[in-house]
Amino acid sequence: GITSRSTLSGSGSLRTRAQIQFEKPVPALTLSVPSSKATITERFDPRVSHLRIRVDGKLLTGVSSRVLTGGSARVDLPPGTESVQLAYQAGGVVAVSRPSISGRALVLATPLWITAPSRLSTTLVLQGAQILNLGCWPPGATPEACGEPVGDGWVVHTQATAGAVEVVAQADLPAASQ
Repeated sequence: GITSRSTLSGSGSLRTRAQIQFEKPVPALTLSVPSSKATITERFDPRVSHLRIRVDGKLLTGVSSRVLTGGSARVDLPPGTESVQLAYQAGGVVAVSRPSISGRALVLATPLWITAPSRLSTTLVLQGAQILNLGCWPPGATPEACGEPVGDGWVVHTQATAGAVEVVAQADLPAASQ
């Protein structure tokens, strides 16, 4: 499964560290960033930068550090890989509505979709803003409230499904990102 911890920075970017554990070795991952039309609101324009992938603590070379809106990248893994660590920064993940309460926004908490030969359940922790609630949109299903407050953020657990579950937070942003 995937355990991911994301922090919304004062600049409105999302910094994420993820640990992926497979039940058996996998040869590759596919990383994709949804297009604005594929997200719950067209106001998002997600793009991933500073992507770093490690296997057994070693940085994978030859992997692009960027995945742009609507793009994807196949990442070939060393033989026998059962665990992967990812770190990245995502921009274009905050949508502020006008008029609204000052600082209130939607935050796309899942700007990078990870696909592997086996289905993966996910635990996502989101911090760095005052999260008011989370919504989950499984592929082809009705959106629903999800997650719960924990510590200084929120956590949501999604089951392994056919396709990526989109998670969006309603949040009051840190002052610098408004």
